[in-house]
Amino acid sequence: AEIRLQNARRLDLTIEAGESKDPRQTWTINGVAGSPRAKPLFTVNRGQPISFGFFNRTEVPHTLHVHGHHFRVLHLLDDGWEPYWRDCVILPPTRHARVAFVADNPGKWLIESTILEHAVSGVSAWFEVK
Repeated sequence: AEIRLQNARRLDLTIEAGESKDPRQTWTINGVAGSPRAKPLFTVNRGQPISFGFFNRTEVPHTLHVHGHHFRVLHLLDDGWEPYWRDCVILPPTRHARVAFVADNPGKWLIESTILEHAVSGVSAWFEVK
C-alpha cells in the first residue's frame, strides 16, 4: 500500500535525557517528561497520513512502539520505504529513524518505549485519531 507522503502530517519526536532527579522524569519527549501527558502530541482526522521523525539524543538505545497502527520505515536517503510493516523501531544511541503510516484507526494511541523502565521514566506520549 502506498502512503501519500506529500499530504502527510509531519512531526519530529526527540528523546533526550531529563534534567530532573525524579526517576519518573529520566527521559523527555520533545522536552516533556513523565507519563501520562495531559494533552495529546497531536490530533488528526481518520485517514490522515503521518510521518514521524524519531530522534534519539541520548547515549543509550531506545525502542519506540506506536500503538494501534503499523508503519513503514522510511529510507534515510528519502528514496522510499522498507517493503514490510512494523509497529516498533529501534533507535541506537544518537541516531534517528523516520516512519510513515495512515492514521486509520480512531482512538487515543500511545507512542512509548518497549523498555518498560524507559516508558515509565518519560519515553511515553499519545496522539488522537478522530
